[in-house]
Amino acid sequence: MKHNQYKSWILNDQPLTSKQKKELQGHLETCSQCKKFYLTWLSTRQLLSSSHLQAPSPGFSNRWKNYLPFQQERERARHIRTTLASLIMIGLLANLIYILRNNLLLNWIAAGLNTITKLFVILTKGLSNFSQLLNQTPTIPISVGIVFLGVLLAFLIVFIFTTWRWLSKEYHADEIIVED
Repeated sequence: MKHNQYKSWILNDQPLTSKQKKELQGHLETCSQCKKFYLTWLSTRQLLSSSHLQAPSPGFSNRWKNYLPFQQERERARHIRTTLASLIMIGLLANLIYILRNNLLLNWIAAGLNTITKLFVILTKGLSNFSQLLNQTPTIPISVGIVFLGVLLAFLIVFIFTTWRWLSKEYHADEIIVED
């Protein structure tokens, strides 16, 4: 049995012809599913017609009118951000495909390793020259210089620590000493 036609007649607000009414009535007497649907629809219509619509709170229209442009602007900004993020992702993906297709990644890795090797050679030569310089100078001036530098660094550390403690100290009412 096709129930859609009968359900459509039940839900339709247009008046039915006398033939349609007789056919619907006959179907409702024989079909428990459509009869249950019909009774549910009648109770729903009664509930809808008996319910009272609650009036909106005062100023609702003004608040909505003020909120709507703000919400539209947020939606527009979100759309722009999404579009930009999508374009950036497409660009990055295109660059990645280009890099992988043309073996540029391997070239970059090779150039990076070459640069690191050159820096290592320069550092090694610099340390070698420094050690030759130390070997050529007498040991007494170097020792005096190292001791002087150590003392200077110790005074600097004490000065920084003392300044930091002095600036970060919080005074409480019972710690303030008034001199007479």
